[in-house]
Amino acid sequence: MTGTYWFGKKDMLMIGFIAEAKKRELVLSGEVDEAVWVPVSQALKMVHPAGSVSHTLVEYYLNEQKGQKGLTG
Repeated sequence: MTGTYWFGKKDMLMIGFIAEAKKRELVLSGEVDEAVWVPVSQALKMVHPAGSVSHTLVEYYLNEQKGQKGLTG
């Protein structure tokens, strides 16, 4: 699932994607305040509420892992 999402609160276009990565030390850019590795089971607790880009992407990933296609709700 990839795509762009309008974030009206900050008047920004967000880009969302899901990717696989090997766990390594995270190196932050000037655009990122904080990044941490978390178990997928805890990911929804770490992102913004339902309706946000981050929540939508994590929810989609979790559903794919369970063999359910698409989003809930």
